[in-house]
Amino acid sequence: KIREVTEINPNNVEASFHLGVFSFDTGQFEKAESRFEKVVELDPSSLISQYYLALIKKELGDSQASKDIMAQLARQEQDSILAERARVFLENN
Repeated sequence: KIREVTEINPNNVEASFHLGVFSFDTGQFEKAESRFEKVVELDPSSLISQYYLALIKKELGDSQASKDIMAQLARQEQDSILAERARVFLENN
C-alpha cells in the first residue's frame, strides 16, 4: 500500500520515510539510502530522516558522510534526545 502511494505521488514524504525505514530494517541499505535522501531533500527539517541517512551511510562504508551528518545532528537543539544519540554515535565511531 505504501509503495502505491509513492507511485501516485513520488514526493509523499511520509510514505517515502516509511519505505526507507522498511528498507533499513530489512538490510536493503542502497534502497534505504535513496529513499532517505529523497525525504531529506523534500523535508530538510526531518531530523530523524537525517539520522537514518547517517546510519545508512555508515553501513554502506561512507564513514565520513555519516560522521558529518551526525555532527550536525549533535549540534542541533530541536531534538535533544536525537542530539545525544548522535553524540554517542560519534564517540563510538
